[in-house]
Amino acid sequence: MKKALFLLFILAIGQFISCGTNKSTQRNDTSYVEAKDKIETDKVYQVVEKMPEFPGGKQRLLNWVMKNIQYPAEARRKGVQGRVVITFVINKNGKAVEPLIVQSVDPLLDKEAIRLVNSMPKWEPGEEKGEPVRVKFTMPINFRLSGGNLRR
Repeated sequence: MKKALFLLFILAIGQFISCGTNKSTQRNDTSYVEAKDKIETDKVYQVVEKMPEFPGGKQRLLNWVMKNIQYPAEARRKGVQGRVVITFVINKNGKAVEPLIVQSVDPLLDKEAIRLVNSMPKWEPGEEKGEPVRVKFTMPINFRLSGGNLRR
């Protein structure tokens, strides 16, 4: 009798565990499929299917930077020059946001690089699986002085 009760007890526990596992697996499988198909909307991507693009392309970006950069007067007087590397995010609306200096030359040049990024026109946003996403972009900005004829 004890053996029969013990066996029945083991079978009941086995059935209970088996049912719980099946339900859990089904729920997790469904959640996994749903999560896999969703795009993380707040995630900042490094590389996406369609990368962000400045209006008119890379050459237009270079032209825009050259036209809009304002060499800080104090940096000119001090003879400060060099390459500032800045990262920023092109958000889902195409706006350049969250500028961050990753390679500094001088606080005056850093401030101008941030001003430049903040004043950019909207880009064509990056896309992943057909949806606009946030994409991190890195850009070097060269500050060079030339002789007595300094350009703005």
